[in-house]
Amino acid sequence: NEYLLRGGYPEFYDKKKEWNDASRTMREAYFDAIISYDIIRVFKSRNPEKIRQLYSFISMYTAQQVNLTNLCRDMNISRNALNEYLSELEQTFLIKIMRPYKKNKLKIGNDIKKIYVGDVGMRNAVLGTTEQDIRDPVLLGRLAETVAQDHTLRLKFCIENDKKCETYFWKSNREVDIILEIDKKIIPIESKYAE
Repeated sequence: NEYLLRGGYPEFYDKKKEWNDASRTMREAYFDAIISYDIIRVFKSRNPEKIRQLYSFISMYTAQQVNLTNLCRDMNISRNALNEYLSELEQTFLIKIMRPYKKNKLKIGNDIKKIYVGDVGMRNAVLGTTEQDIRDPVLLGRLAETVAQDHTLRLKFCIENDKKCETYFWKSNREVDIILEIDKKIIPIESKYAE
């Protein structure tokens, strides 16, 4: 559970800092710098506040399917702006977008996606998640799937060393959380979490 709270950044494990102090430092020093400085400088983004709001929304719903049309409506932004912001967040490794699996990649739809935060510790810091909050079994299940997806991507990169590593999800009568393709072999992965 400590990893599901603190994630993978070494700064979250400073022995001198309690979680509240470490998360505040990461939120103010790292996350705000990425949004307010890096994204503006690299991508010439015009609206860091909307990007921050989008990340917070994605953080609340990590590992769940998101309808992009509804998300545009809820955030009161255009589809072009949403695509731009999602691309910027993904290129800075703050999120990962997963598309539904199809053998023919050209037939993949463009509206329903699963979106994950890049690191659960950063997510928890940005949302102000406490050590008490992390005991919720529903939240733990979503965080465990987020970690499984992240580590699956790392595994794929180590095996295939492909610059654009992708995982997918399957949604039909039943759902499979993660679909991994390695050497043209399809590996379905179902994420479950329980005490």
